[in-house]
Parts: sequence; structure tokens; C-alpha cells
Amino acid sequence: MKSSCYLLLLLLVLPGIAFAQINRYFPDTWQETPVAHPLQDAALLAEPYVVLSLKIARDFNINIADAARGYTHTRTVYKNTRVNTQAGADSLKQIILVLETNEAANTFRGRVLFPDGQVADLTTERARLKDGRNALVIDLPALQPGCEVGYELTSIVFGAINGVEYFQAAAPTLETGFRLVTSPDKLFLTKTSDQIPPLTDSVTGNIRTYATNTALLPALLPSRLYHYLPHLQRVEFAFHADLQRKGRDTVKTTWQQFGTDEFVSMMNMGKHEFKLLEKEMKKWPFLQKKMSLADIIYQVEHHLKTNFNILDDAPDNEGVINLEYVLKSKNTNINGMTRLMASVYYLLNIRTQLLITSSREEIPLDSNFVNTSIAKNKLLYFPDLGQALAPADPDTRFPYYPPLWSDTWALRCSDVLEGDKHSVKTDFVRTPFPNYTHQSISIQASLQPDLVQNTVQVKLLQSFGGYPGINIRDAFNAIPEEQRPAIMNAVFPFQYIPHQDFKSTVKDESWTAQTLDKPVTFNTTAKVALLEKQDNLIKIKLGALLTNQSRTGLTVPPDTIPIEMLFPYYQEKKIQLTIPDGYRVANKEDFQVDVHYPQQGEGDMGFKVHCQEAGKQLTIYVLEWYRKNVYPHAAKPYFQQLFNKVAALMRQEVILEKMN
Repeated sequence: MKSSCYLLLLLLVLPGIAFAQINRYFPDTWQETPVAHPLQDAALLAEPYVVLSLKIARDFNINIADAARGYTHTRTVYKNTRVNTQAGADSLKQIILVLETNEAANTFRGRVLFPDGQVADLTTERARLKDGRNALVIDLPALQPGCEVGYELTSIVFGAINGVEYFQAAAPTLETGFRLVTSPDKLFLTKTSDQIPPLTDSVTGNIRTYATNTALLPALLPSRLYHYLPHLQRVEFAFHADLQRKGRDTVKTTWQQFGTDEFVSMMNMGKHEFKLLEKEMKKWPFLQKKMSLADIIYQVEHHLKTNFNILDDAPDNEGVINLEYVLKSKNTNINGMTRLMASVYYLLNIRTQLLITSSREEIPLDSNFVNTSIAKNKLLYFPDLGQALAPADPDTRFPYYPPLWSDTWALRCSDVLEGDKHSVKTDFVRTPFPNYTHQSISIQASLQPDLVQNTVQVKLLQSFGGYPGINIRDAFNAIPEEQRPAIMNAVFPFQYIPHQDFKSTVKDESWTAQTLDKPVTFNTTAKVALLEKQDNLIKIKLGALLTNQSRTGLTVPPDTIPIEMLFPYYQEKKIQLTIPDGYRVANKEDFQVDVHYPQQGEGDMGFKVHCQEAGKQLTIYVLEWYRKNVYPHAAKPYFQQLFNKVAALMRQEVILEKMN
């Protein structure tokens, strides 16, 4: 509670400072009279902007009073960016500095150096992000090519002895520096990416310094085809040992100790809590039914997520995670919900283990490097089924949980009995994910041309299972009732083509006690302007139904970066077109596509299109699948082929030719 109050006080005031803090770690970095840094390299000058310098220091030398508040260290960031082009100047209107939940801004100074030597000081405003983190917003004056935008931010960090700093961005960075400062008796483990030299460890007087510097780091642009943060150049650090402990166990942080602490706090309950929960569970009628293990797990999760509120900003104190409080108030926080759900499964004698993981869009856990700051996501794992759930994620249900938490390393924590003593066993495992065929999108379409009105009567049955269905449910749950038609229109493949008489119904768009692994389905009818007459031809535009706009304009990642999926999935379409009397299909060969990798067997990814004509009906089949989350460099030519085919299919028409 003291640290929370102290953090609040720091958020209220952000004073200026007379001395640049970064100069304590990188002398002469912040010049009181700024000097311009002209560039000579033509390639760099062509970039909209370039980061001239990025220097970061973490200082763990703190006094006793600050340590008593829960304050572990200070973080100082210095960044200076040069604007090279008018496009860069026009796009750089604002800078947002995001603070972590355990970080509070302490001091800030910033300025813009204009080409004529004039200097404009910068100020900040507070903002709160949707995820609960605080940020500083810097509104910039009108910039011009040749401007330099520099700032220094010092913050304090609570309760953290490990972390990560990223030094690469979407613009080239000419120089970087990192310093970790502590006392000589404190040891840290450090790890760097391939383009950043390993940190040196030196002791001068009563200061131990871990240090590294780099020259040019190239730009890395974000892409929808890979997760950005894991591929950025970075430095990781983790507190390891205190040499003052004189022969006792000097290792402060191990995965075993971290896992034990988390397991004990999440998976244990007192006798009084046990009795109260047992009494509460007798009120749940679904527990009286005979069900499979998977059904029981789902029903419990759905009941708790429906009837208990998770308060995002509730502190982790005894009250909010105590089961007596939770059962009475129906309110808790993330850890409280995890504890409640695990306790219910315990009382039902369902074998449950705790998985602690990061996310595939962040840094993966490393069994040889104890960085607990990235071990933020908790799963309950059921070894008898080989599946897991996310107790504190309101939008998913067993066997699904946030897809980016799947197929990555996790610390598994389980209770083992050795003799007459219980202990916590930890090891590293990959988080499970459901089979790719369960993440399905299915479309059955019937198309009836109307040559009088020059429209096509469209009937669609669309089905979204697994993660695609969860995305649909999330969208419905996030809007009021009157906005539901907007989602139905967004799911309609021909939403951007003129249409009329649009009618759509949806089923299983919300989680209920009966929707265990049921897909979300849409039944839709409409008259769509897909038909164009041209002499003795009829052209029917099917591109939006054959594929979708979201995958056009994609290019494969750089050689060193694999292709990474949000989740594996499977998509199939069956399109039946009635051929008008007196016409025949003139371009069946345009509906023959076969791209898959590897070429042996069915392939880990693929895209196939073929058609059949029988009597007065043309049937087009589209099949697309991705079995894996990650694809190697060897798969990229096949993905590029797929993207090219998708771009062509977006313009594809069925050409009907009048017979003589």
C-alpha cells in the first residue's frame, strides 16, 4: 500500500531538473547548449527520420528509505531523433512515452533544435491507456527537415529486479548505449540480441557497472506476418545473487522459487475458505448432472466468468483474493479469479497444474535466464486432457485461451507428494493449442443471377469455429444491441459492393452453458450488384467471396525472420452458381489453383481452388489451411505465390458466354 501511495504522489508532480541525469552514466550526452548533428550518408538522409542516439540506464543503487517504499531502481532514457524529410516532419506530430504498471515518471526534459539554431522546450501531459498503464504525451511544434527532437525521462520502478530494453525501431538508430549500475556485491545475469555486444562487467570503487554500446542498428518495420517485439534488438537483465549473504544461498531468483511462490499463492486455500467454497458449490445445479471431464471444466469456467467480476485495477491484497471476500462480493482481480477457479477444480478432484507463460508477440521464457517480468500470463492446465484455459480472460472458454499464449514456453508448476510431504515441482513445457481444423471458417454460397435486374441473389451460410468464432463473439459483446447489424454487415463478403434486401441472422454469438466449442453461424440473403453484361457475355464478380481484402498487399518478412501466424486455421468454401439458360462457362481454367508447402504430402500450409460444371450449375471449391504457427524461410516463396494468387482472385470473374 505504501508503494501505491508513493507512486500516486509521483504521478501528481513531474518537476524539471537542473542536471541531466543521463550524464551520470553517459558523460556529456545532454548538452545544455544543443549542437546539430548533420548527416552525410545519402541512404540515411532518405529516411523520414533517424534516431541519432538512444541511451538507457538502470540504477539499482538506492537508499534504505526508498527501498522501504518498494522502490527498486531508477530508469533513465535519453533519445535524440533527427527529422530528414518533409514527410517525416508532417508525420511526427506527437510522442507517447508509455510507462509500465510498476513505473512512475519522475523528471522530464525535452526540446526541439531547429535548423536555424532556435530551441523550443517540450512539455508533457498525462494520459491513461486502455490497458491501465500510464503514459506521457508530448505534443510537438511544427517540424521541418533538419530538426532534432531530444528528451530525457527519468522514472522510478517498483518491485522489479529484472526486465528488458529494446533498442531497435522502425527507423535506423545510429548509436545505442545501456548501463546497469548497482553495488559491487550484487550480481546480474544479462543477455543481448545478435547485433548488440555482450555486456561488460566492471567494478570501480563502490559501483558495479554492466555496459554495452552499439553503432548502427538498421530499421525493422512492423508486419502482419511476424510478431514485432521478439525480433527487435534488445538487452535483457535479471538479478542473480547477493554476495553479502556469506555462504548462504546467494541465488535470489530461480524459476523453481518463482514457480513455488506462484503455485502456493494461486493453488492453496485455508480450511475456512474450503468450507465456504464447498457450501457455495452446492448451489450450482449443473454440478448435479453427469458430464464428461471437458464439459465440467467448461461449465465451471463459464459459471465463474459469468457471475464474478474481474477488477483490472484491484491491488493484489489479502481482501480481494481471499475467497470469503470473493464469494460474498462477487468481485476479485486476475489472481483472485485464478485462485477461485483452481480451488473449485480442486474440490471437484480434477487434476490441475499451473502454467505461467509470456506471449508469442513478446519475449519467450528461457529456462536458463530468470526474467520473471515477462512471465505474466497464467493458465490452468489439465494433464488428463492435455488442454488448458485462461482463468482471468473473460473472452475465451475451454479449450481455448488467448491464441498468442499458445505454442510457447511456459513454467509448469504442480503439486507432488514425496513420502508424506508435498512439494512443488517445476519444469518447462510448451503450451498446448487445439488442432488447426478446430479453428475453422466455412462458407456455403448459392448464387442465382437475375438477368432482368442485373443482380445476383445471394444466399450464404457462414460458420466460424474456434478462435475465429471467439473473435466474432468478442465483437458482439463489445457493442450495444442497436449496433449488431454493423457486425452482420462486416461479416458479409460483399459489404463494399452495392446490395439491397439484406437480411441476416446469427446464432451462438454469445457464450452460454451450452456453447462448448459450438461455431458462430450466420444465415444471410441479399441482392448484390455482381452482374455485368457485355455483348454476348455475362461477367459475375466473385473476388470478394473467393478470398478477402485483408491479405492483399502483403510481402514476406526479411530472410532472418520467419512467417508467424496468430493461430493455425482451416477455411473451406463451396460456391454454387446457377448458369442461366443459353449460357456456358467460358473460363473454368481460371479457377484452378494449387499452392502448398512442403510439396510432399498435403503440406503444412496450402491454398487450393477448383471447379466442376454439372448441368446448369457451376460449383467452385476453395480450401485454405495453415497447420503451424511458424513457417521457415523455405516456405516464403510459397507464401508469396499464395499472396499473388489472392491478389488475382480479388479481381476474378466468372465469364458466362452465350451459346449459338
